[in-house]
Amino acid sequence: MGGTPLRRGAVWPPPGGPLDASGRLARRAAATALAAEALRLPPAGTQNHLERDFTATAPNTKWVTDITYIRTAEHWLYLCIVLDLYSGLVVGWSMSPHQDRQLVVQAVLMAVWQRPGRTPVILHSDRGCQYTSDEYQQFLAAHHITGSMSAVGSCADNAAAESFFGVLKRERVNRQQYRTRAQAQADIFDYIERWHNPRRRRRLAFQEERQKLLTQLSVETGRTGGSALLAACLHSFGTRITSPGSVAPHRPTFIAKTTTPYLASKGFTPSAIALSWLADHSLL
Repeated sequence: MGGTPLRRGAVWPPPGGPLDASGRLARRAAATALAAEALRLPPAGTQNHLERDFTATAPNTKWVTDITYIRTAEHWLYLCIVLDLYSGLVVGWSMSPHQDRQLVVQAVLMAVWQRPGRTPVILHSDRGCQYTSDEYQQFLAAHHITGSMSAVGSCADNAAAESFFGVLKRERVNRQQYRTRAQAQADIFDYIERWHNPRRRRRLAFQEERQKLLTQLSVETGRTGGSALLAACLHSFGTRITSPGSVAPHRPTFIAKTTTPYLASKGFTPSAIALSWLADHSLL
């Protein structure tokens, strides 16, 4: 059966429709591309620098990139993204009717424009022909970007980009019926720039503000914000601690559990604040 499931019991386009044959061709092309990728060697000196470590301690230090396809009544639309692993922002993207080198170069170029300065960054991808091409590799070298590549046929090596595509299609693409590529481009632009990126920026700002409150010293008490807040919570729960010796060995677990509802309502991580308080009072 052809078509893309939109909801239980609904398929668009209907089996045997104008895009049914193109769906089979796309699946056949994907299988052929995977077989070709297995025979394709990575560029000299390129290795997997990411090693499935999708954490980053600063923005614009680790990027991942990948390509997906969007079905429209006109035929396929290809989307390439560059995702920052620190913030989760889509820092670069491009769309085209053709899956060629220019598709990926334009996406990375957009990310480069948004990168402050020329700080070193790792850019991870699979071994698609677009990423192994000389033009792409020369582009990375000219912009001080370290290329990183997955093992053959291992989608888990690029799970962060695959995860974004999965959410994009679940939240937006599979709920639409695109009649033209232009309609699909406008809708995907709306999702990335008016929904996904603003949401990630708000979350990042909240996390930075929370970290600032946890580590900033109080002018009045000289303690960190996390320590002062936890002490106030303990006081409100009737638990007064005047010296390190007054805390029983099981008290850290008790502290974290009894303050959880209050701290959660304030947007703080209870374990982080409890550990901060205990460290300040030499209890760890």
